[in-house]
Amino acid sequence: MGLVPHARDLPRYTWLWGTEPEIQTDAPAWAIQFTGKVTLRGGWAMDPVCVVIGDTPLMFNPKEYSYNGKVVTPPNPSTPTSTLPPLAP
Repeated sequence: MGLVPHARDLPRYTWLWGTEPEIQTDAPAWAIQFTGKVTLRGGWAMDPVCVVIGDTPLMFNPKEYSYNGKVVTPPNPSTPTSTLPPLAP
């Protein structure tokens, strides 16, 4: 978990594609990168990413996930090149 100064930079820190319209802003974003299979409402996701920009929580499923019994395998997201910033100095 970490605070990224500009939401549009999130793909540098976590599994995202960089084309998500929700992150195309210079607003700061909290990001929580989960690891493994996480149960979500309506299904599950592998390595999902929770992002909060302002008061808006978002959940991204950049890897394989299921919804209403159907398994979806999206194209591979970009590989993060940095780790999320620490919570405190």
